[in-house]
Amino acid sequence: MITIQSFMITAGRTPRRDGGVEDDAVSHTVISAAAPLVVRTATDAELDPAGVVARDAFADEGIGDEAYAAVIADARSRAAVADVLVALDGEGGSVVGTVTFALAGTPYADVARPGEAEFRMLGVAASARRRGAGRALVEECAARARASGADHLVLSVHDGAHGAHRLYELLGFVREPDRDWDPVPGAHLLLYSLSLRGRTGRRAPAR
Repeated sequence: MITIQSFMITAGRTPRRDGGVEDDAVSHTVISAAAPLVVRTATDAELDPAGVVARDAFADEGIGDEAYAAVIADARSRAAVADVLVALDGEGGSVVGTVTFALAGTPYADVARPGEAEFRMLGVAASARRRGAGRALVEECAARARASGADHLVLSVHDGAHGAHRLYELLGFVREPDRDWDPVPGAHLLLYSLSLRGRTGRRAPAR
C-alpha cells in the first residue's frame, strides 16, 4: 500500500448574473491540502465503485461502446483472476481511481509476453484528476511487476488518449510500435513498455 499527499490549488471565482463565472482579480488563490491518496488491492466493498470509476473514465474519453462499458464496470469478475487496485481519497475514503494488474499467461493479460506483467483499465474519477492518482496506480503496478520477477511492464492504450500517452512517457514507458494492435475494427491500441531491469524500488505487499 502506498500513500501520497496531494494538494489542490483553487483560484477565486465570482458568479455572474447570467449564471457563468469569471476570475476574481481581487481574491487570493487558496491552497488546501487534500486527503492523502491510498493505493492498494480493492476490498470486496470497493469492487463495484471501482468498476463505476473505470467505466465513467472510459466514457469521458469516448472509448468503447455499451457492451465494452459493461465489461469495464465488472471489476468483481476481474478480481477473481487478477489484481484490481484502487486509489482511495484517504484511508477509508471513496474510490477515486482503479487499475487491473495481471501477469503474462493469466486471463486479463492481453499483450504481456512471458517475463512481462500488464495493466489494463486504468481510470481516475473526474473529481480526482491532477492529484497523482493515475501515476500512483501505475507505480503500484510497477512495484508488483518487480516483485513477481517480471522484467517489463506493458500496457495498451487508445491512440487518441494523448493525456495518457504523456503520463506513461513521463514515467519512463517507451513505444513498441511493432506490437500495436486492433482488438476490434476502428479501435487502434498503442503498446507501451517499461523496462524493470536494473530498477530498484519497494516491493509490493502481499495481497
